[in-house]
Amino acid sequence: ANLGRTLPAGPEGVRCGINCTTDSFYSSQGRTGDAFDDRNEALIERVLREIPNAVSFEMETFQLLHLAHCSKGSIAAAACAIGLAERANNNFMTPAQLAEMEAKAGKAAIDALVSFDLSQLE
Repeated sequence: ANLGRTLPAGPEGVRCGINCTTDSFYSSQGRTGDAFDDRNEALIERVLREIPNAVSFEMETFQLLHLAHCSKGSIAAAACAIGLAERANNNFMTPAQLAEMEAKAGKAAIDALVSFDLSQLE
């Protein structure tokens, strides 16, 4: 909620949808290259067919969120990500856009942490 008030909605700002947590940085995120035989050229298209509201692929949060889930409520976890690349069309954020997003998303994340009620934990 705080992030939505800080950043604009839509392609240039906040996008709500499903995050696809992956097990690796390269192959599971649909990256391709001649150096590897990943056979993942159609991965992003296949995921979007099965999960039309998927908006991101990342691997950084899986273990954190899994640990919180396994804690039976004694650990709270959340994640905030900045999408640097639009893999569907291979567009990348500019350094200026990244700096602006880091400042705005960072402020929204800190505001969310400060407002979190720790008494909700078991």
